[in-house]
Amino acid sequence: MGGGNGQKSKMARERNMEKNKASKGSQLEANKKAMNIQVPAPFTPTQCHSLYIFFFYLQFTFLVDTIMIMISLRTLVLQIVTLIA
Repeated sequence: MGGGNGQKSKMARERNMEKNKASKGSQLEANKKAMNIQVPAPFTPTQCHSLYIFFFYLQFTFLVDTIMIMISLRTLVLQIVTLIA
C-alpha cells in the first residue's frame, strides 16, 4: 500500500534532484540556443477582434439602411396621402 509521508517525501526529493541536475556544457551556448527559439505569433485574438468589429459594422450599416428605408416609406406615404386628399 504505499508508505508513509517520509518515504513519499524522500521519493519526491530524489525525483526533483534528477530534474534539477546541472546541464553539461556552457551556459553561453545554452543562451545562444535560447535566443534562436521562434514562437509562433498568436493571431487568434486579433482575428476575433477584427471579426467582432466587422460584424458590428454590418449591424450598424443594416440599421442605417433600415432607417433610410423607413424614412423613404414615410415620405412616400405622405406624398400619397396628399395626392388623395
